[in-house]
Amino acid sequence: MTYLPQLHRILVEGAARLERGEFEPSGEPAQRGGRFARALRRLKGHRLFIFAGVAVLLAGSAGGAIALLGQPSAPLNGKASIPAGSPASPLGAIRYNVSVTPDLTGGAVGWCISEREQSPSQIPFGNVAAMRTLLLDVRASLDAAVNREVGQGVVRLRGSSTPVTLTPARAQRIEAATDARVRRLLNGLTQPARVRRSASFQRPYRVLLAPLVSGRAAGGADFATSSCGHVSTSGNPFVGSEASSGGEVSATTASTIYLTTSQVAAVRISPSLTVFTRAEHQLPDGYRIAVVVRETPPHRPTVPGLSGGRTPTALDRQGNPIAVHSSTVTANEPAVFWQRSPMRSRVPTSPPAAACEISTSALPGVELFSGQIVEHLRGFPQLTSKTFLSCAYTEFVYDGEGIQAAILLDAQHPGTPPAPLPDSTQITRQPQTLNEAAIRGSGTQFVPQAVAGSGTPFITGRRVGNAWLVVESTSPLAQRLAVLNRLGTCVSTAGTCSPP
Repeated sequence: MTYLPQLHRILVEGAARLERGEFEPSGEPAQRGGRFARALRRLKGHRLFIFAGVAVLLAGSAGGAIALLGQPSAPLNGKASIPAGSPASPLGAIRYNVSVTPDLTGGAVGWCISEREQSPSQIPFGNVAAMRTLLLDVRASLDAAVNREVGQGVVRLRGSSTPVTLTPARAQRIEAATDARVRRLLNGLTQPARVRRSASFQRPYRVLLAPLVSGRAAGGADFATSSCGHVSTSGNPFVGSEASSGGEVSATTASTIYLTTSQVAAVRISPSLTVFTRAEHQLPDGYRIAVVVRETPPHRPTVPGLSGGRTPTALDRQGNPIAVHSSTVTANEPAVFWQRSPMRSRVPTSPPAAACEISTSALPGVELFSGQIVEHLRGFPQLTSKTFLSCAYTEFVYDGEGIQAAILLDAQHPGTPPAPLPDSTQITRQPQTLNEAAIRGSGTQFVPQAVAGSGTPFITGRRVGNAWLVVESTSPLAQRLAVLNRLGTCVSTAGTCSPP
């Protein structure tokens, strides 16, 4: 083993010199790299040993994880990556945010994986090349949309409310008018920068572009998706996943998110794409996550490695596939839905007697909407990690703000201390109260518009015995705390609470 330290020193020195560019592009060593070349020539009689030594060094580094080939997971918050050779969107890279939060729906067990994507909020008037690309993309998008609607009764003529069938001749006239309009705007980009900054110059561009870039270019509107009910079960290294894809005038984006157990070092998403998992303090119960968010121009709708239809493979630290066994766990408790003004005659107008109860009687002027409530608690001891069971859920409006409230129990053994709220911070002077950001999008439970609100929602919770009482809202923290401190609760793991 006399050569191993020398080999290790040579490899480290050579890697450092390569990073500093101290070797010629042709591969021949420069004068300063002669020592490295001479050392390798001295060892040329020991090639078998060299290869074996390299294997030993690799196997002993980072627990063998270096043997895996792949790319690192993206962080939970950042900008979409642009594949090599692809120009960025004329509006700039899309920003995204990923969160893992408890599912508050009554009877639900597990986690919600949510993602929000947000485009830059400004039309790039200062970037002539980006504006030109954006106008050409808009024209191509409008032409394609018109051609798709030929023969359909979707066109409304000015002064008429009756849809008119779009004939090929009418479609050609619309395309010609669009082409002339875009040409005028393209010619306008030759104006000096001081002219392009004026409101009168920008007005016709905003009229065309703002409504067509998915509503994003003018106001920075965002798009969110969520999937819920993700739990950890025996024999399944995948806790849950979330994927989305979509195109707009300015870009096509695709994302894939895998929430895994701690044994998963990487996820093979496709033959050409393997992603290392990462641990984040925002994740619950020591889970790991693999995140990929990519963006391509609209004329290249296929995002490499993220096309659907493939089953992912979980890999351990040595790169070996981890077997997945099917699970029959139904991750929810039966819950009764109630609605203050029911759409159907058999829906209760108030929560019945059940195992959990949320009381809003101390909130003057509260306007109740609906909720779900679990009548009898069973628990799910077959789950392999701590998660939450929502045994009561209520939607209401208080002081003009939409609020969602829930009682969260330990899902494995209701009545035992529940896990901490993930990605949460302690409220100053209220040590039993925590606060965390949340994202909600399509795929979650129905939320009335008055309750859904706008902006970034937050989950704020306090411990009540062996349970969490939480509220979710976009309202200010002071109001969430005021509501949280006035809500009443009852939890009965062996029977039911009295009707409110």
